[in-house]
Amino acid sequence: MKAIVGFFAKEHLLGNLLTIVILLFGVYALVQMRRDIWPNVDFNITTVVTTLPGASPEQVEKLIVNPIEEAMREVEGLKKVFSTAAENSGVIVLQLDPDARDPDKTNQDIQQAIDRVEDLPAAAEEPIVKVIESDRLPVIEVTVAGKENTSPLEVRNASKFVADKLSRLSQVASVEKQGFRKREFIVKTNSEKLNQRRTSLGAVIQSIQGRNVSVPGGTALSQTGDETLIRTEAEYEQPGEIEQTFLLANESGFGTKIGDIAHVTEQLAKPERLYSALGKPSVNIIVSKKANADTFELIQSVKNLVKDLQKKVGNKIQLGFSNDFSVYLSKRLDALSSNLLIGLGLVLIVLTLFLPWQVALVVAAGI
Repeated sequence: MKAIVGFFAKEHLLGNLLTIVILLFGVYALVQMRRDIWPNVDFNITTVVTTLPGASPEQVEKLIVNPIEEAMREVEGLKKVFSTAAENSGVIVLQLDPDARDPDKTNQDIQQAIDRVEDLPAAAEEPIVKVIESDRLPVIEVTVAGKENTSPLEVRNASKFVADKLSRLSQVASVEKQGFRKREFIVKTNSEKLNQRRTSLGAVIQSIQGRNVSVPGGTALSQTGDETLIRTEAEYEQPGEIEQTFLLANESGFGTKIGDIAHVTEQLAKPERLYSALGKPSVNIIVSKKANADTFELIQSVKNLVKDLQKKVGNKIQLGFSNDFSVYLSKRLDALSSNLLIGLGLVLIVLTLFLPWQVALVVAAGI
């Protein structure tokens, strides 16, 4: 140690240059440092959510929760299993044991075990497996609301357009639409016309189910060895497509269409929860960041994009923001900066009592 001190005492120019280089590297690292709200924490928790519309909590427990819990017995690496059965849905919370097994492999086995469950009701939706991660937290919400004389369908279409654009940002991990209602086609049949055409309501339902399909058809191999994916896309997009669906037809091509015995309209499903912005019904788009994304940069990119999208969606749609986490992050950084300055000032005061101020300044910078 004495040799090192003696060397820099003689070569003071090299020592000063090395100090400046270290300070410059420190300033560069400070500027490039990623700013985040919370530290990354491994919760080692995975949830499984399944919905069964119209089911009571007892039915959800018997038909949904119990089969999934039984399937989880085959998975290694689980520490505890918690489940909750509520009306229409069930939630299974799985606590993983990272000391027993790699959590990534355990999550893969959880998904495979869920896929093997075959005795779920036909009306139940596909179970959703979600890994709770702290590095993918929401940072801002974009609200999409309609002004006067704006239909809910227009708000829905605008929110879908905005969400698609937001999801393409490089720092965005995912977007979630709250208050986004599904489209519904209402088929109102006329009983007299059904009798005249000698058809039934069951035939109408069967015809719609047989036509509204989207199924994979495998692959086709060309002579050059190229594979082409084949898929049947025949889902209804407009009410007029349902009205043009045939119920009965003869060899001459004449028959009965759904439009001959029914009237088809489009509406949105009833909302499960109500969301509003500026006192008007809205769709809230939650934007979550990637693990390596800077919160400030992402929020600023979202705001700039939304400003451009406001021109494209028109004056009937109003875009806004809520739950902007950059506000809280700014306050934390301001508190950190003020504490740094106060601490540096106190250190300088104490050092100047025993050392010359030039030496005290250098020592404080080194600290």
